[in-house]
Amino acid sequence: MTILVVNAAADLLNGVLGNDPRWLIGLPVGAMLYYLRTARVRAFIVAGRR
Repeated sequence: MTILVVNAAADLLNGVLGNDPRWLIGLPVGAMLYYLRTARVRAFIVAGRR
């Protein structure tokens, strides 16, 4: 997870500083990781385990 977060941060930085279009692939991955770490989603996953 840490590697993916660092990669998403690097993609965001690359998108701001450069014109390399590959950052457009890494940014949604970072957004998805952020979404999956929200309390609402984690509560839904825990409720499904019961």
